[in-house]
Amino acid sequence: TSRVLMAYRDLRQFDSPAARRGIAWLCDAQNGDGGWGAPLPLVAKKKGHPPQPRFVSSVEETALAVEALLGVPEAEAPAKLQTVLSKGLQWLCDTVEANQHGNCSPIGFYFAKLWYYEKLYPLIFSTAALGTAIERLRREEQAQLSPAMAGRRENRRTSPTTAPSART
Repeated sequence: TSRVLMAYRDLRQFDSPAARRGIAWLCDAQNGDGGWGAPLPLVAKKKGHPPQPRFVSSVEETALAVEALLGVPEAEAPAKLQTVLSKGLQWLCDTVEANQHGNCSPIGFYFAKLWYYEKLYPLIFSTAALGTAIERLRREEQAQLSPAMAGRRENRRTSPTTAPSART
């Protein structure tokens, strides 16, 4: 889902119904700890109860989800997106700060039971997600500063100069 949403981002198609459903699904799929992850084998909580899936957050899944959701334009963002992103970024930062971002986890097509992993994925994906977050923060900061800077420039143009006279 994350990779498909990144393709929608690149094609500037976040306003499509499919992209909106993907964004909503990805937001809803966030784990309670703030990360995203694959289902583990089913486990019965109590004897006689049906097994329940357990989801464990991973660097790979969380980084991909965060990067994809960071690309959602404000106009297409569901109300809860900022909260979802904050929790996801916090989980990812905590994991990196705990030096756990080098631990790889299998990812893949769960429905087809096709799993794969690569030792560099957690490093590559977390770097991409955090780099995207930094770039977005820079753009937002620049957008906030631009009107203020434009106002200062306008004030300089319209205010009379009070330069001292060359004659004494």
